[in-house]
Amino acid sequence: MHHTTLPAGLWHLEGLVNLHELPPRGAVLFAGALTLVEGSGAPARVLAVV
Repeated sequence: MHHTTLPAGLWHLEGLVNLHELPPRGAVLFAGALTLVEGSGAPARVLAVV
């Protein structure tokens, strides 16, 4: 999937847990990811504000 999304300027998040604890509407996700030159993945810190 990385080879399809990255050339298109898109990125995606994998392995998120406990999303069922968020309300169906009203939560905002913030994702901070490292920028890696020619990388196809990086760790990210994701948090939700309700």
